[in-house]
Formats: sequence, structure tokens, C-alpha cells
Amino acid sequence: MNSDWYYKSISEIHNDYRNLNILPTELISHFYNRIEKLDPILSSYICLTKDDAYKEAKVIDNYVKGGKFLSPLMGIPIAIKDICDLEGYPSTGGSNWRREFFPRENSTIVTKLKESGAIIIGKLALTEGAFIEHVSGMPEPKNPWNLEYTTGVSSSGAAVAVAAGLCTLAIGSDTGGSIRYPSICCGVTGVKPTFGRVSTYGIMPLAPSLDHIGPIGRNVRDCAALMNIISGHDPKDPNSSFVDIRNFLSTIDLDIKGLKIGYDPEYNEIGVEKEIFEAINKAMLFLSDLGVDLIQVKIPNTKNITPNFTDLVSAEAYSEHKNLLIKDVDLGKVYKQLLVNGSELNNESYVQLLKYSREFSNQLSDIFNSVDLIICPPWPTAALHKKIDSLGDLNDQGDLLRFTVPYNISGNPTITLPSGFNEEGMPLAFQLISQHFKEDRLFQVSNTYQLNTSWHLKKPAIKY
Repeated sequence: MNSDWYYKSISEIHNDYRNLNILPTELISHFYNRIEKLDPILSSYICLTKDDAYKEAKVIDNYVKGGKFLSPLMGIPIAIKDICDLEGYPSTGGSNWRREFFPRENSTIVTKLKESGAIIIGKLALTEGAFIEHVSGMPEPKNPWNLEYTTGVSSSGAAVAVAAGLCTLAIGSDTGGSIRYPSICCGVTGVKPTFGRVSTYGIMPLAPSLDHIGPIGRNVRDCAALMNIISGHDPKDPNSSFVDIRNFLSTIDLDIKGLKIGYDPEYNEIGVEKEIFEAINKAMLFLSDLGVDLIQVKIPNTKNITPNFTDLVSAEAYSEHKNLLIKDVDLGKVYKQLLVNGSELNNESYVQLLKYSREFSNQLSDIFNSVDLIICPPWPTAALHKKIDSLGDLNDQGDLLRFTVPYNISGNPTITLPSGFNEEGMPLAFQLISQHFKEDRLFQVSNTYQLNTSWHLKKPAIKY
């Protein structure tokens, strides 16, 4: 089987189904063969779901043979981050103590995927509790572009699996950058939707007021197709929005001429790796040539919210998981300290952080009165060598997290797009941000960019 199969888009796979060039069971088999060959090196999966995947694929074979395509995701191999409950399989959350935790029902996102005919082929590795540490005894994903470089945190397995052609699409989560950082590290497309757009029912929480669930893929159109399926109100999720579901594919090809993209030169450059800043400027000029208007803006000050962001996370994580400290279960050092910090957090400090968060969100909202989108880095650096401490002091994350955390706090949707490579051969990227529930604008501009560039089509040369 030609290796390009593993990197085909949804529409290309469906075209091959329609021509009976391949059936879903055959495609799934080829993906599993690739996983068995490459994942011992890359460690992107925690477990595979072969029995159920083949059963579902056999049913879908009959639809394909009959020319019936019931959904844009029908027969598409998808993997999910191992915080998503999938009945019959453990939800480890990247933690040793949860190896024997078997959920009694599917998460809402899994239910929607199964109803759409998507085939879930496995559960993906992550940092413990979806925070920042890969603990001993659990898989630690390796970057397919260079095994000696970082993969980002939390949704690392999702980004690695997509980049390496071990699934067509993946589900990740983002509380402070866990879709965006892995996306730039691994050269993939990552979407953090508007807060409340995608249900978190049946998802192991880190910080419920900051947790976002979204797709990681190799192109914008596939991510938009997945968003069509997983979006929508869920009465089981108290944070779920009532905003109507949009067909994101219906507007993705609209002309972007006249749309306004805001940029803050100081925000985008200070403390940012030179090659990332230069790549963003090139992307801006390219988008300008395609018809958008570039407007200089001033991003609200983030110094009151990002340095102590872990305080917000620790307070909510402790509220959700305080029983882990009481029971003294087997936790890694970093996640355990997060819970301890939450138990000791001063109420006045927490209230002050909430005040600063509201101020930032209101100021950001004002900017969107004059622009449709904002462009900025998704992270200050590309993937770094493992020898370099890429996260620094967890009690002072102001400079590192200023491109991710503010938009978890505000709940605005973002998308991260590949935009080149640095001298070390590691991917570069930029981030677009829009108003709440304006993912259609993100997809519209991003799709136009990818139709006219080829960075997202590059594949890592994985040695095994």
C-alpha cells in the first residue's frame, strides 16, 4: 500500500471508497499495520481498539459497497486522547493509578463520533491529568520530525499520531495550550474551539472553566468536518453552549477579500524565536496578497493573568480531584504538587485572578469590534531539544503562556497552522484567533492559506 494513503484527506479517502479502491476494513488494517511498525518508536498510543474498530468497519463496508455515505466522517480512522471515556476501555488520563478505571458509558464526543460512522482506532498518550508531566510507566510520545525534540504537552500523542500518519484525525484537549503547543511541535493543524462549543461530558477534567476539546488534523477542511460532528449543545454538560451548530464546510471556500486581521508587532516579536516571528510576518503578507486587510492593534496586557495561571488550574483541579490526595494514590510529582497547591491557595488570590481574567476578556472583546481575526504565535518557540527545559518555572509562566492561556481564559476559538521550518528542520506555525463562535471565519481564512501553500502537506521522514 502506498504510504500516501496514511496522509490522505477525508475527501480523498471517501473518493477511494466510492470507487471501491479500498474498503474501510482494509484501510483500518493498513493503519494498524503502520501503528504496529512505527508506534514502538513514537509511543503515541496508550491502547488500540482493534476488536470494536473492525466490527464497526465491517458494517460500514456494506454501506460503501452500496454507495451510501451517511456522514462526512463515515469510515474515517480517528484516535482520541485518553481522557475521553470509551466504554470497554480504560481512561487512564496518562496516570498509572487509572489503568483499571473503566467508564460505564461513552463520553458525548465518542457517542457523536460513533453515530457519524467514524471509526475510533485507539486512545492516545498524554501527560498525567492532562497537565505537563509524562510519568514513568506511561508512554511518552516522540516527535516524528526528530526523536530528540519535544512534542508539546498533554495532547502530545494526538499531534504525533496525526503527523506520523497513524490516524487521519485526532481529538485533543486544551486547558492552557495543549492543542496549540503540540501542533507547532509536530507540524499539524490544531483547533481550540469556543469554550462550550464542544461537550466535555465524559472527559476527565483538569480545570473545567478552562478545558476545551478540539480536533487535530493535517488540514483545515478535515478539522472543520470533524467540528461539524462534535459541536452542539449537550444537556449533560453544564458549560455547554446553546449556540446553533453551523455547517463549517458550507462557508469554508468563501472569498476572504476584505476580512480584517489584527496584529500587534510588539506582542508578536518580543521574547519570540526569530524564525517564528519572521514566518508570521511572511504569512501576514501572503494573506494580504490574498485580499485581507492587515490592521495594527494592541493586545491587552497579559501580565496579570499568565504568570500565576497555574493557580487557577490548581484551584479547579483540586476541587475536581481532592480525593486523590486523601486516598494518597500513585501520582507523579508534578500533578500531585498541582493538587497540593490548589488545596493551599489563598481565596483572595484566586478572586483577584478571576478579576484580572474578566478585565482581559472585556478588553479583547473590544478589539474584535474593529477586526475579524487576530494573528500571533501559538508558542514563543518551535519544538526544542529535550535537553532544554522548555517549560521553565511553573510558578512564573508569564512569557511562555501569553499566546495560549489568555484565550483559554477568554474562551475565544483559535487555530494553529503550519507555516514553515526552522534551520533545525522543526516545524513553525502561526495562530489565528476570532470572536466567540466565529470558527467559520477561522476555517475560511485558514483554508485559503492552505490552498495556496504546502507546509501542511510536508511529511516527516520517520526512521525505523
